[in-house]
Amino acid sequence: MNQYPSHSQTPEFGIKKSATSARLYQEPTVENTVVYKGFSNFFSNLCATLLLFILLAGTSYVLLITADREAQLREEAQNKQYAEEQHNHGEKYRMKYTATHQ
Repeated sequence: MNQYPSHSQTPEFGIKKSATSARLYQEPTVENTVVYKGFSNFFSNLCATLLLFILLAGTSYVLLITADREAQLREEAQNKQYAEEQHNHGEKYRMKYTATHQ
């Protein structure tokens, strides 16, 4: 019968073993190498770069337009509130004036 619990049955780490073999490093084969394709590779990289630029520019444009519209709506709301306050202030003044001068 085993006297040690199952979680204690770990390998001994003091033993020096070689983790390498004769097949560890091999020269790459023709199938594993990447062949530079010249113009088509440049063209695909250019298209990918342009696509990223267009996406970033479009997103920036939408964010700027949205921020501008929100600022415009906020300004209109403040102007409307100011106009209402001026109108209400005028009504209060007229009510006080008519009450005291009758």
